[in-house]
Formats: sequence, C-alpha cells, structure tokens
Amino acid sequence: MRTATLYNFLLEANLMVSIAILLMMLLRKTLRKPLGNAAINIGWLLIAIRLLLPLTLPNPYIHTIRTPYAPDEAIRPIAGQIKVRLTDLFDGLSLGGEGLARQTAEGLRSGMNNASLPITLSKIYLIGLLIVSAWFVFANVRFRLRIRAGHIEAISGKLLADYQALCAEMKLEPLPVCFTDPLPSACLVGVIRPFIALPLTVSPQNALQVLRHEMSHYQNRDHLWGVLRLLCCAVHWFNPLVWLAAFMSQTDSELRCDDKVTAQLSPKEKEAYARVLVLSAARRQAPGLSVLATGMTHTHRKLKTRVRTVLDSQKPLRWLSLAFILLAGMSLVAAFATTEAPLKPRLSLTADYPAAQEIASPEEALAYAQALMALEALGTAPDQTLKWQADTLQDDPNAFLVTATPEGEDRALLPFCLTGPAGSIAMRTLKAAGSRLIPSQTPC
Repeated sequence: MRTATLYNFLLEANLMVSIAILLMMLLRKTLRKPLGNAAINIGWLLIAIRLLLPLTLPNPYIHTIRTPYAPDEAIRPIAGQIKVRLTDLFDGLSLGGEGLARQTAEGLRSGMNNASLPITLSKIYLIGLLIVSAWFVFANVRFRLRIRAGHIEAISGKLLADYQALCAEMKLEPLPVCFTDPLPSACLVGVIRPFIALPLTVSPQNALQVLRHEMSHYQNRDHLWGVLRLLCCAVHWFNPLVWLAAFMSQTDSELRCDDKVTAQLSPKEKEAYARVLVLSAARRQAPGLSVLATGMTHTHRKLKTRVRTVLDSQKPLRWLSLAFILLAGMSLVAAFATTEAPLKPRLSLTADYPAAQEIASPEEALAYAQALMALEALGTAPDQTLKWQADTLQDDPNAFLVTATPEGEDRALLPFCLTGPAGSIAMRTLKAAGSRLIPSQTPC
C-alpha cells in the first residue's frame, strides 16, 4: 500500500472529524436538553463512521484546491495542500533558523522531497497502532480474568423473578446475571456473549434499578458502541480529540440509558434512582474506556451532570432532533466527498483543432496556443485579459511551454505543453473556466 493512500485517509478523516468534534462539544454544552441524548449519540455514531470508513465520494469542486506543487496524482487535493504548507514551513525554518533548528528543518524538508519522511511516519503510525491495540487486548483480558476470579453465584429467588419480569416488560431476552466480588460497579460485560456482573454491595431495593440500567445499555447496543470507540482510538491514536470524543460519547451513552430508565418514573422514583448514582460514586474504580464493559460509576462533574439530568429531565424538541440528525447526515456525506470527480474532457481527439503545423520556436507555440485557446469548446471568456508567455523546456529543446495568466492573478489559467507537430499537443493543466482538462493525447 502506498503511503499516499494512508495519508489521504488519515488527513482527510482527522481534519473533518476534528471540526465535527469541536462542534459536538459546543452542542453538548448548549443544546443538550432540547436536542436530547439520543440525538447526540447519533452524532457520535456518524463521527465514528467517518473515522473508520475509508470511503471517498467524487466532488466536482474539490479540484479547485489542488495545488500544482504536489504533482503526484495519488495525493488528493487536501493532502496535497497540507504537504505544500508543511514544505513551506520547513523552508521558512531552514532559512530563518540556526543550529539544530535549521538542521532539523532541512532534514524534514529533504525527507518530504525524497519520500523518506512519509515512510518513516508510516512506520511510526503502524507501531503506535500495534501498541494501542495490544494495550486494549491486555486490558480486556485482565478485566475478564478478574471478573472470572471474583465470580460468586448467579442471581436467584425473588431477584431473578423480578429480573425476568423486567426483561419481559422491556421485550428483551434475559442476559446471564451473576454476583461478583470485588466489583466497584454493576456492568454489562462482553460483546459476543454479554452478561451482567453485579457487586455484592448492591442493596436488594436498588438491584432492580441497576439491572434496568444495564439492560438499557444492552437495548441501546452500547456493548457494540464500545468496540467502535476502541477502533477509533486505535486507528487514530495520535489525535487527542478522538480520545476526548470517545470519553464524551461514553458519558452520553450513560445519560441516554438514564433517560430510558427514568422515562416512566415519578419524581420520587427519580430521586431514588439519583441516590443509586450517588452511592455508586463512592466506588471510584469503574471499567475504563479501554475495557468493553459499561459501568454506572461516575465521579465529580460527570456525576453532577447525570444527577441533574435525571432530576431535571425534559422531553427533547422532536423537530430540533430531526433537523440535527438530517444536517449531521448531510455533513457526513459531504465529509466523504474528497476525491476529484471524473469530468469529461472539453477537448478530445475529434475536436476542431487549428490546422496542424510544425512548431519549431516559442513564438510558433504561442501563436498555436492562442488559436487553441480561442476554441469555443474551451468555454473561456473571449474578453478575458491574459498575460501570455512561451519558453523552451530545459530538458527538451524541441518542446515548448506556453502559459496564460489572467490579469491580477499569479497562477496560470492554462499551461500548454507543445512539442513537434501541433497535432501531438498535450495539456497538463488544470483548469479552464472552472473545469479540469483531461490530457487528450500523450503528455510531454
């Protein structure tokens, strides 16, 4: 796999998602109640899709940001712009710096030019991916071994009967439930064959509420959400915003479960449920982000947010939630539109070219290019003021480069590369009247 493929995916995904995460942070802060926790969770799901799916959609306008200073067509416009900006930065540091800073900048600039830097960074990325993935595997294996070692017994008697009635009410198949000690908080454990682990410290009067909460996690498929979080953090381990988003989405999953549990509760029952949350806060060691298990334990600000949400819960504005989901879905599609659309060439082998002739000088090349530019097929404005220039190519004295630069601009509108007979014209450029030209014959 070429490093360009990896860089295109990582740069585009992290650029789009970083913007989305910052917007989600603002929405969570200001519009949580009217939006609702369910809509916010859908927003996190769309962000995870953009992070994990290496899909690109054609964009008819993105070619306008393609830089001519990144000629490798495998590098898409966004990655090309970043490459050029980094090269300019290294150039500035190498010219203005001194000593070690200058040597480092020159080394980085040289690495960008000979591709050794991208290859080195790819190796560092893959090593980081392996280390983070290995840590996640280790953390989950260690947690499962602790759960197995602390297993006491399955629930029975009245609690089991009440639990089965609860599952029937929620229209869910009962999951295995067992008491475990030590265990700081009740949790839904596992992905393929999930089960619920209850601490021995849970009181009989609170046990059913705790089980309702964990079954709400199962109903919301939060055990699968945990897998998505770990995948996002592993693939994009270098982006702190991705880790922050994973923590925030975990909190929002808990809040969504609280909404489900308290939806039909009276104010008194909500207070009792809030007390359960406060009591669980005394046990500070809950399953972390790296473990595929939910946990009711939250402390400090997270706990305050949950208690406040439980006590002051209100129905979200349905129209606002639907509008948010619609806009978020449209934004997701736009975030994938990062590749150039295949456009039909305006000039083809059957186009009405000016009469073929031998081109033996820059002047003849200029005259032919101007006649070609006047073709109606190009769609250029006839009254556009252009500055023309023709030069002989250094590596081929029989080839000539002609450029047409609009007045007031510093980039050529249409560079022509002419060689030999005019019939063997090739155009390497990149835009004329807003359209990308596809080379119609063999390039110079």
